[in-house]
Order: sequence, then structure tokens, then C-alpha cells
Amino acid sequence: MARPDLPVSLLLRVVPDLAELAVLRRAILAASSADERRAWAGSASYATYEQRVLSLGEMSAAIRNSYRESVQRTRRIHRTLRRAMAAIALDDGERAIRDVIALAVAAEEQDHWQDAVAFYELALTLCDIVDADPALRVLAKRSAGRARLRAGDLATAETHYRGALEVARLHDLPEHVVIALTGLGNLASLQGRWQDAEQLYRSGLEEAGEAFPTLRGQLWINLSMTAREQGKLDDAAAALAHAREVWDDLSTADRAVWFNNQGLLHLHAGRLEAAETAFADALEQAPGQFDVAMIYENLAEVCTRRGQWLRAEAYARSSEEYALSVGSDRALAEAYLRLACLHRQRNDAGAIGFFEQAVAVARRGPFPLVQARAHLEYARYRHELRDDADARHHYSEAIRLFTELGVSDAARNAADELQALAASP
Repeated sequence: MARPDLPVSLLLRVVPDLAELAVLRRAILAASSADERRAWAGSASYATYEQRVLSLGEMSAAIRNSYRESVQRTRRIHRTLRRAMAAIALDDGERAIRDVIALAVAAEEQDHWQDAVAFYELALTLCDIVDADPALRVLAKRSAGRARLRAGDLATAETHYRGALEVARLHDLPEHVVIALTGLGNLASLQGRWQDAEQLYRSGLEEAGEAFPTLRGQLWINLSMTAREQGKLDDAAAALAHAREVWDDLSTADRAVWFNNQGLLHLHAGRLEAAETAFADALEQAPGQFDVAMIYENLAEVCTRRGQWLRAEAYARSSEEYALSVGSDRALAEAYLRLACLHRQRNDAGAIGFFEQAVAVARRGPFPLVQARAHLEYARYRHELRDDADARHHYSEAIRLFTELGVSDAARNAADELQALAASP
């Protein structure tokens, strides 16, 4: 007897959108697989996660595993908070802060960014209550900035990073100064402010001097990215060469980022074979499934540039698989945006479904920058379809999101496109 496959779209409708059930939603998606019947029907190319299926046994296992994970996580939180409360009662507030920071780190490792924000900001509250050591305060501040950045709240992220920088400088904590400057540079990079980001990264290098080789390597990798984005390819290559000087001090994750940036540099210069080799090296060093998903996205771009549509789609589907397995809405939204653009380039109306999923998944994240990019590309596609009413709506959404994020150049360019659309006959 054929197994009774259950559609994910139906199962997710049975799971209320509660924070407590986020682990269950992830488990269902991770356990699901492509519907083989769609492959036979020739519609697999248009399927999103909602068309995936899982058997009754897989569903039951997903529920058991997610329940076990949720219980273990709740117990860990309760146990840690109980220990933190006891530490405060015994006048050991800094122990309580470190325990809460450990909870935030565990949440980050699971991509639970909103939980990480809550725990880091609880640590900041405790720092005020117990008048904590400045090094502990700046650790909590810069970590809260990173979590806010990952959660898409750029304004609050900047406040935390600047607060961390101020405290670190006031108390002569050079390592924390370098990390805070790096965080502010990352924030500027996300907003497309490449010159500002470059200046912040260079300030971090100046503060580091000859100390902190790992941080210096990371900063050189970041400077390669800002140079590449400004078209300064020789400077980008030189920055990567500087990072190689401290190769032994870099983690596996840092090395994966180095290879990924090398691949992007080759891609920018049109050296597609070299780019593919670098991305393959990045895959070997990738520390987790999210990183693998994003590298597959870059490999899809290599194939797109070559006009290899089937290979590009296969890489995008691999990115989707890894995004689902790790439960990353950001990586999943990027995969669907890639698939949408591939279908658009083939003049295939199936792009519509992928654009709408990219917007919806990014909004769920929340990942407003990915969402803004999806709205912008969707607006262009709607204009190509001569559906200018829908195009105006998506342009407006892109402009709103870019403006709220402070990505002024992108907002201005989108506004110019919208104005040109309005002026066209």
C-alpha cells in the first residue's frame, strides 16, 4: 500500500502561530520532502514548501522530537533563570548576568533571534540593577546589538553598538572597541553604506594595532567586501591577502566566509570558473546548514550568469532544502527570491508564486531587507507583465522598507523607478 502522504500546507494550518510552537513548525518542515507525484505531473518546478509532504510516521516523529526539544529548552530556561534569581539573592549579580547571556547564546545558535534579543536585553537590565563590571556590560550591549541586527531591527542595533563602543572606550577595553566598530560596520554594510562601513572597519583595524589577530582577519575580510561593492577589485583582493596573513588564527567559519568572499570577488570580475571553485571551498568549510544554504545560493548565481538554468534551479532547490532543514526563514526567503528570478528570466509566470512566498517568508522572519528586495524585484516583474497597479504597490512597499531601514540609495533608486512608471504612457 502506498504511504498516506500529508501535505505540509494542511498540517501547518493545524499549528497555531504561537511562539511556543515554532519548534514544531520547524520540525514539520525539516521532516518534509518534495511530493513525488508533482515530479510525475511535471509541476515540481513550481512547488514551494507548502506543497511538500510527509508521511504519518514522519509527522508523528516530528511532533515527538519537537516536543522533546521544547521541553528540554523550557527546562533549561527555567533552570537557568532559577539559578540567576538565586545568584541575585546571594548578591552575586554578575553570575546571574552570565547565566542569562548563556541563554541568549543558546537561542542564537538555534536561530531564535527574538529570544536572543529578550535574554541579552534582560542581561542589560541586570547590569543596571547590580552595577556590573564594565566588560560584562559592554559584552551584553554589543551582543544585544548583534541579535537586533539579525532580527532586522537596525535602529535598535545601532543604539546598542554605539552604547557598547562608548562604554568600551570609557573603560579602556580595546577588544570590545574593535568588536563594536565591526558591528557598526556590519550595520552600515546591510544598509548599502559601503564607504561608511569601510571607514568603520578601518577604524577597527587602527584600534586593534598588532593585537587580536582573529578580529583583524575578520575586518580584512569585511574590507574586501566593501571594496568589491565599490568596484575596487584590486583593493578587495589585497584585503583578502591580508586576511590570509592570520589564517591560522581564523576559525573554520571565518575561513568559509573568506572563501565565499573570494568567490564573490571572482563573480564580480566575471571569472565564473574561479568563483565556482571558491564557493566549493567555502562549502567544505561551512560551519552550519544556514551557511551551506547561502553558499548554494551563490553557486546558483554562477550558473545563472552562464545561462545554465537547470543547474541554477538545482542549486536554488538545494539552498531551499538546507534552509528548511535548519528552519531558517532568511535562507528560505533568499532561495525563493532566487527561484522567482530564474522563472522570471525564462518568462515563466511561475515566478509569481515564488515572489509572493519570498515576501511572506521574509515578513515572517522578520527580514525586512530581504522583503524589500523581493518587493522591488516583484514590482519590476509586474511591470513587465503590464500589471502596473500591482507594480506600484510593490514599489511602494520596497521604498517604505528601504526608507525605514535607512537604506537611502536603494530607496531613492526604487522611487526613481516608480516615478518613471507613473510617467510612462
